[in-house]
Amino acid sequence: MRYDRDGGAPSWRRLLLLVLLCGVLGPAPSSGRGAEDELTPQERARLEERAKLLHEQAVQAYREGKYKDATKSAQQALEMREKLYPKERYPQGHTDLARSLNSLAHVLRLQQEYDRAGTLHRRALEMREKLYPKETYPQGHTDIVQSLHNLADLLNAQGEYGRAENLYERALAMNEKLYPKESHPHGHPSIGQSLDNLALLLHRRGENGRAAALQQRALEIWEKQYTKESHPQGHPLLAKSLHNLALFLELNGEYGRAKDLYERALGINEKLYPQGHFNLAASLHNLAIFLHERGDYGRAVTLHQRSLAMREKLYPKESYPQGHPEIVLSLYVFSFLLRGAGKNECITGTTYR
Repeated sequence: MRYDRDGGAPSWRRLLLLVLLCGVLGPAPSSGRGAEDELTPQERARLEERAKLLHEQAVQAYREGKYKDATKSAQQALEMREKLYPKERYPQGHTDLARSLNSLAHVLRLQQEYDRAGTLHRRALEMREKLYPKETYPQGHTDIVQSLHNLADLLNAQGEYGRAENLYERALAMNEKLYPKESHPHGHPSIGQSLDNLALLLHRRGENGRAAALQQRALEIWEKQYTKESHPQGHPLLAKSLHNLALFLELNGEYGRAKDLYERALGINEKLYPQGHFNLAASLHNLAIFLHERGDYGRAVTLHQRSLAMREKLYPKESYPQGHPEIVLSLYVFSFLLRGAGKNECITGTTYR
């Protein structure tokens, strides 16, 4: 067959051109640049700065209790960082991306969006375990500890105590490797926090004996961290540990030790918060109940009067026109104490969080 340049059958050049135009040979070859590469250095810098600002805004909104605003800013920061650090270029993830996952998950948990929070917390934990592998970090890493604690807190809130306990124990074991006795003879706050968390979990499961043993270890750390010389007024974490150990001992029937610890916690809170505070109100409330159950009705009523008056100031009618659950509880307990009657199984102490 003859190929006519001017007519008839097309020449091979025309045929090749036709094939190319019709796309039979496929699209033009890619330059090989991914979405992340399309960002210029200036664009990346602007996006990183914007993500950082949104993250900071989320943290600030969270501290102010504005959880919806915090969620919006944290979500936007996460989306930007997912664009900055795509899986194709960052198969192990990135520290900023893990931080965004963690922050969004935390604020979602506070709004009881447990499913979404759980998914994000797991992604953050998996990413951090890849970023800090055992081969390179045999002692573990503080970011992994944080993710273990956060996921355990979530499972704890959902009542999945067995899985939460496993994660808390992993966090405690890692903290003990990160801060060994040889280099930290007085312990470390991170170990104290791990012990606090695990003790509270065991308390919720009714294992107050084990809870008391762990809380005793935590208390010893806090007493070394916040000595009378360095903190003459005490410290909130020390008061919290005293208070919780007192409760666990009370539930174990060790009333003498429990009373001493309740008194110590109250004394610290009175020094820390002379103008009143939620923690001071809780100390007064729980010691009043303890004394009532031991038959010291007069002092119990006096302490609870102080607790009720303090809570009424902390939750004024102008800000809480419908009242507040803690005031309702205080009124109920106070009326009970005034009657000085019978059993009060329905009235129980509360732990600090």
